[in-house]
Amino acid sequence: MATLRATQFAIGTFADASVHDLYTVPTGKKAILKSIQVMDYTGNSGIINMRVDVLGTYMVIPIAAYSGAGAWQERRPWIVFNAGQILQIQRTDAHGYTFVLCGSLMTV
Repeated sequence: MATLRATQFAIGTFADASVHDLYTVPTGKKAILKSIQVMDYTGNSGIINMRVDVLGTYMVIPIAAYSGAGAWQERRPWIVFNAGQILQIQRTDAHGYTFVLCGSLMTV
């Protein structure tokens, strides 16, 4: 019987343009990403992308474009990820942002 549990996959702060691994779906699980919240704290415009490895190719999901400090966005994508898939985040410039990824983890 499958179980479904609400969980916070990742929370944190970055201030660079690197790609960051946030969560790898464990073996025997599926992750359902239900909410992505991001906030700029530097006052610089920029774009934040969610990246997902899909069959060896990265799918990029634009989350937010900012106009000033304190600007924030929430997306509710409802995407299911299989075991082994990695959720990543990247900002297009080297300015600071915070993020929270929430959803459900299902045992299969």
